[in-house]
Amino acid sequence: FMHDGSWSFQHKPDSTDSTIEFWNPYGNDGTGGKKTEHNSPDPYGGARFMQTSTAGYFGIYDFAGIDLSSGFPEKIPSTYTNLQGEVDITAQIELGGKGMKANGEPQLTNSDTYSVADDGTISDSAKVTFEDIDGFEWLPPPPHPHPP
Repeated sequence: FMHDGSWSFQHKPDSTDSTIEFWNPYGNDGTGGKKTEHNSPDPYGGARFMQTSTAGYFGIYDFAGIDLSSGFPEKIPSTYTNLQGEVDITAQIELGGKGMKANGEPQLTNSDTYSVADDGTISDSAKVTFEDIDGFEWLPPPPHPHPP
């Protein structure tokens, strides 16, 4: 990645050209900006992929039926299916007595920040959404051990 340009999108745009924009509307490392990331192809070979967002949702873009006979189109028609919205997912997590935090609480949330003040007050961001998950892969289920 050092020499092939894969990371060139992260360089600051030319400030003299107002038509060049960051892929995150809040700029490079901007605060409050959410972005889509982590595309994963359909493991079954379909013309679709799954994509996540740092806002806490993920879904499938399906562009089956795309016609490339006249070259690559300016726009690609697709259907988006939201599989998980930015909602509280803690009720969906079953730990079975495992997955405990160092403080003994169940790991039902994702924390960006956690601190203990001198007076013992705990500050924990404890996000309850599927948010800021770094890395995502769409995998097929394993083959059934006893096919019908």
